[in-house]
Amino acid sequence: ALIEFTSQLRVLEDVDDICLAAARILAQTLGVSRAGYGMADHDAETLQVSCDWTAPGMESLQGRLKLRDYGSFIDTLKDDEIVSVTDVRDDLRTAVTATALESLNARAFLNIPVVEHERLVAVLFVNQENVRQWTHEECEFMLEIAGRTRTAAERVRSESVLRTNEAQLREMNE
Repeated sequence: ALIEFTSQLRVLEDVDDICLAAARILAQTLGVSRAGYGMADHDAETLQVSCDWTAPGMESLQGRLKLRDYGSFIDTLKDDEIVSVTDVRDDLRTAVTATALESLNARAFLNIPVVEHERLVAVLFVNQENVRQWTHEECEFMLEIAGRTRTAAERVRSESVLRTNEAQLREMNE
């Protein structure tokens, strides 16, 4: 799966395509109901999901999510720690909001924070509609995918800015 993802990163030139490739590979490899990558607003405690992969019959989470509406696990993410929830009904961070999470078919989930300069900037996530115990290997795999996704997305953004700047310089010189 890592080899396939790395191969795709070499040819993808759009941030959404990179995020969707990461989500698809995660979902297929881990056999989950939903997988995605979203940009986080550290202060507003929101996650902007522009694309995610969903199993047939599952609803997409595209759009802006207020993470605090789904529990206190946002605090764990902000501390740059993985959030692994086996059952939202039994986890202290999600028990109060379990109904909201279950309405999203997220009975269990695994969130990998992407933190830069001590600020949460993105989250790679997988959801499972049933109770699920996440393994150490699954966490490690997701950490690797999260890092590669962030690096590739930043490369694409930087290249886009560079092309824009070069075009502006050419215009100014003409």
